[in-house]
Amino acid sequence: MAKITSVEAAWLHVPLPAEKQHRSDFGRITAFDGVLVSVRSADGAIGYGEAKPAVGSSGNGAALVVIVTQELAPLLVGQEASEIGALGQRMLNGSRAALALHAGRAMPILGRRGIHQSAIAGVDLALWDLLGKRHDCSVLALLGGACRPSIPAYASGGWESAERLGEELGRYVEQGFRAVKMRIGVMDGGLLTSLARVRAARAALGPGIALMVDAHGTLSVAEPRRFCAATAELDLRFLEEPVASDDRAGLAEVRRSAAVPIAAGAVVG
Repeated sequence: MAKITSVEAAWLHVPLPAEKQHRSDFGRITAFDGVLVSVRSADGAIGYGEAKPAVGSSGNGAALVVIVTQELAPLLVGQEASEIGALGQRMLNGSRAALALHAGRAMPILGRRGIHQSAIAGVDLALWDLLGKRHDCSVLALLGGACRPSIPAYASGGWESAERLGEELGRYVEQGFRAVKMRIGVMDGGLLTSLARVRAARAALGPGIALMVDAHGTLSVAEPRRFCAATAELDLRFLEEPVASDDRAGLAEVRRSAAVPIAAGAVVG
């Protein structure tokens, strides 16, 4: 294989026109932001990955660029590009990587949470892309190939008021989606508003379309219990991230008492 010669990052900022902006518990989303990570090997091949600077697809990517180029790059340049597992440990453990390898356990510096995890993830994606290009195959093939020919897809949105929600979700159904997910939680200003919006969504969609809800981790432990009891007749597929992602005890308590299936959400680390 080949050694890594450079690790670079660039913040990509794409402003959204007013008609495509929306407001959520993250605030008004006025742009899409991402940090493009590139890893180059000695043979000239380049792998690309993406790191997200913030929730809600919009945020300042400057800090991520610095972490990738000033903190992670020196740990990786000169290392074998194909040794992705070992490189991941170097990024996680930093200057204590050798000690962690000798001890057989992780010794992450700075806790490696938040945007550090995002930066590491972006580099990891680029390393896998680089490996796939070197073997002239997809990352899917590197990981063993597909285990099924297709998977169900759902449309994710559902930010509108109860009065306009049916129109929004209906557009997804017109595009062919048989399942949709909508947002609830603190953005509604209270559980009663969330309940009214979910009832409006089910009334607009009818029984033939699967409906899921995502609270973005903004509810208290008590609120999901009341929400699930009040929506028992609406046949919700699941309630996603009802409480903060790092509140594992709270999530377990919600799961024990909820009649609706609970999804843990997309946040890890």
